[in-house]
Amino acid sequence: MANNNTEIQPIILAGGWGTRLWPLSRKKLPKQFLPIVGSKSFFQQTLERVRGLGKAGLSVRDPFILCLEDYRFFALEQSRNIGIEPKLILTEKTPKNTLPSLILAALQIMEINNHSNMLIIPADGHFSDNEAFNQAISIAVEWSQKYKIVSFGVTPESYMKDYGYSQMGKQLAQDVFKLDQFQRKPETKGTKATLTWHRALWNLGMYMMQPSTLLGEMENIDPDSLKTLRSAHKTAEINSPYFVPGPRLETLSPKSFDRIILEQTKQGVVIRVDSEWADLGTWERIHSVSALDEDNNSLSGDVISENSTGNLVKSTSRLVVTIGINEMVVIETSDAVLVSNLKDLYKGNQVLTQLKSSNRNELIEHRRVFRPWGSYESIRQGKGFQVKSLMVNPNAKLSLQSHRYRSEHWTVVRGIAKVVCDDKILTLEPNQSTYIPLGAKHRLENPGLEELEVIEVQCGSYLGEDDIVRFEDDFGRLHD
Repeated sequence: MANNNTEIQPIILAGGWGTRLWPLSRKKLPKQFLPIVGSKSFFQQTLERVRGLGKAGLSVRDPFILCLEDYRFFALEQSRNIGIEPKLILTEKTPKNTLPSLILAALQIMEINNHSNMLIIPADGHFSDNEAFNQAISIAVEWSQKYKIVSFGVTPESYMKDYGYSQMGKQLAQDVFKLDQFQRKPETKGTKATLTWHRALWNLGMYMMQPSTLLGEMENIDPDSLKTLRSAHKTAEINSPYFVPGPRLETLSPKSFDRIILEQTKQGVVIRVDSEWADLGTWERIHSVSALDEDNNSLSGDVISENSTGNLVKSTSRLVVTIGINEMVVIETSDAVLVSNLKDLYKGNQVLTQLKSSNRNELIEHRRVFRPWGSYESIRQGKGFQVKSLMVNPNAKLSLQSHRYRSEHWTVVRGIAKVVCDDKILTLEPNQSTYIPLGAKHRLENPGLEELEVIEVQCGSYLGEDDIVRFEDDFGRLHD
């Protein structure tokens, strides 16, 4: 059993929403919580990789998860679905990049066990060799205890302009080097080269250090921001496992750990990891790590491929057929389809800019919208009415609420529903229905062990999701 000095406190970075994986990744359901490669999400795969450190003999604490407030329910549900209970889910209302939340996490760890080693790991990295990953983490613990800021890298396959690079300096041990410099998007050729290519590693966005080391570096580099973050930590609202920083956090501008700490620290070391690795941020990289058929295609969903090679095709809601296409990406969702040459995917940002300027909902969410109690999908909408399909998880219930502008009709098509409507309580079975008048306090609950499906017909002058007044809620959303 490891002593307190060798305990690992995993910190999973689950922010951002993966714009380059649109249309599957959306702002309200980002890539890290989607099963894009395999049957589990990137987030769950990362949690399992970290859990594997315990099986390799390391002492690993329950994870901290850092994410936006909108993603907190995804983080908790997906953790529990694979048997992991987060110690803390630290949320931000608005994105602040990586550094502020990491400082808050360090302050919290200091209150639990100030000698734990912070293992910071993004939720979207892919390793081909988990044993090499485990070995690298074991080595990092030793150097973290020497008050070093440990980063991790792999030998580059090629120059990738969007990656960060660590330059290996003096060798300190096998696969351990002094960090000479870290750069984002460096020049690597000619007279303007700022990095020695044969000594460069792709930076994995993974780090290990003791919390006191990080706080000490922050004190030296940016003491004013540290003071603000100490205040945000002191005034945090904690409703386990949720940790909501105090209001001073919102006064800070976004700050990058890489830019402020890694580029400036004198205490950096880099461990070279002997494994293939991929940042799963583009469809091209997804194709490179996916299981391929005999024609080098990655096909998922209802797909028929004829005389087509080197493609990535995903279908989520209907049949997709490809004939005679090569090195293409086809991503089908219920409300948007992406078709692109693999080599032209970098132009996707131009499309996203158009979607944003046009205020298109396809950028924000899918037709099926997930909530902590289940999900809903808009089936049809017209002037003064909307039809939705509601799916309520077993033993879950919506908030006790009312609407100012609409009434609702509920018809049960599958499962058993418990309905509260003002002073009435009803139990509805399939093919039974009820009416919710405008202004009535009402609640829908699934008391059973199977999923409940309800068809909801809304009628009124305004049908927006913000026409909800909550009185009680199991998920702490009274002030959302």
